[in-house]
Amino acid sequence: MAGSAGIENSYLVQGLKTNEMRLFLKCFREESYSAGSYIFKENDEGDTLYVAESGTVSMRQWIMPGGVEKTILTAERGGVFGEISFMDRRGRSASALVEEDAVVHVLSRSDFEEFTREYPGAGLKVLDSLLCIVVVRLRVTNEAYREALQQGLHVIGGDLLNFQHLIAQSVRIRMELLSGKTVNGMIIQVIQSNAGHEVVVRDGDGNLIMIPYHAIASIAFDIEAPVKRAKKRRKR
Repeated sequence: MAGSAGIENSYLVQGLKTNEMRLFLKCFREESYSAGSYIFKENDEGDTLYVAESGTVSMRQWIMPGGVEKTILTAERGGVFGEISFMDRRGRSASALVEEDAVVHVLSRSDFEEFTREYPGAGLKVLDSLLCIVVVRLRVTNEAYREALQQGLHVIGGDLLNFQHLIAQSVRIRMELLSGKTVNGMIIQVIQSNAGHEVVVRDGDGNLIMIPYHAIASIAFDIEAPVKRAKKRRKR
């Protein structure tokens, strides 16, 4: 293998002895990618794991189709990615975008299983390290989700940020998303699901748009609009 510093410095091989490391390195193949290309995309089939040797690869996940793509992980030398599909052999949970020209080492599930059958002790060490990587990332994800819910929204006229009030008064809002996209309309419902809260907005064309709470950067609305409508009703 031309260069293996990325694997040798990776947490994935922590605990392997020198001879076990040498044997494990033979399971990998090397691939090169140019900046701007995808190694794989979200929902692609795949059962391979990657270790970065050089360059930068970002893992991106759509939290609102066509609107908000969030970077959930950046892998540089020694960084491991693609581990979820490697373990469960299901679709990719995120896309791997090459930010800077990258060289990566690739391990297929079948090659790893063959290695484990031949060297069960070393294979168990790698599995234990891989499990630790997954658990650490799961904890980070859970903490980020908790902070997102606790942080709330930055709002112009924040004293009126009560979704039930906005719905009842048919207040027109301008919602800025983390993607930079703007949504104009009226909030008509707030839905709670296992994924969190989603805001349902009716835009100016009458379309219904569902927006995840954590995809919203800010909300601005016309504070005077409800008052003006109330005055008109009284005049009648």
